Amino acid sequence: MSAHVGEFRTDAARAVDDDALQQAIDTATGNFWRGRQGALEELPDADALRDHFKEIRHRTLGRLRDHLEMFEANAVDAGAHVH
Repeated sequence: MSAHVGEFRTDAARAVDDDALQQAIDTATGNFWRGRQGALEELPDADALRDHFKEIRHRTLGRLRDHLEMFEANAVDAGAHVH
């Protein structure tokens, strides 16, 4: 086991036992979900919009190779070195 893994496990165990940190995470998570719900309620047709974006995501992932090749070509043209 590398030293980094050991450090991570130690830090993670410390974070899990940190009551103030856990409370802050709970508060932030709750605020996020309440804010998200409030934003969705303001949209006229959130379900249709969600379906529309789901279709865009599926179509984009279906052409991921094309998108990555286009990105690579543009990056190389701009002087980047792509691995």
